[in-house]
Amino acid sequence: MVKEESGMMTIHIQIKEAGIGQRRRKLSFTTEKSLPLRRIFLDFCYQLNLDYDDIRFRFDGRRLNKDKSAEECEIEDGGVIEAFRCLCGGEESGLITIHIRIEQFGKGQRWRKLSFTTEKSLPMRRIFLDFCDQLNLRCNDFAYILVARNEARSLDKDKTAEEYGIEDGDVIDAIPHMYG
Repeated sequence: MVKEESGMMTIHIQIKEAGIGQRRRKLSFTTEKSLPLRRIFLDFCYQLNLDYDDIRFRFDGRRLNKDKSAEECEIEDGGVIEAFRCLCGGEESGLITIHIRIEQFGKGQRWRKLSFTTEKSLPMRRIFLDFCDQLNLRCNDFAYILVARNEARSLDKDKTAEEYGIEDGDVIDAIPHMYG
């Protein structure tokens, strides 16, 4: 009760670490509801020795703006924020480039394609989240379909590119779910 009256709250931030077992690291922070989230994001990255520019933060499926407060983002006391490493390019082994395209409606239907470089062993969720963040879309509004080697398969966001046999340069279609 005192926490709420004082404007203080506890926020948890967790990140899934790559590697064997892919365990989650979770840190807790106490902050004022009205302060920008940037303060705890910086502290989180400092404590885990992460590069702040390479980490993205999401709450309830939405990417968070570091300049907004917990109150503005509707994060309640005890809320859990997910931290993700930004997908960056590279030439190391184990990295592949995957293209995701979405049909753009309006003047002359056309496809828009974005490319992402990722490790084969990381969940597809990371690519789908980055794709939706860049286009300001909701990830759960789409089915992701791999059309390769004469077959089409719906992709589970928790499986890896390696599990699906996705190869460098493959294309995934983001298809809007039809409701109604």
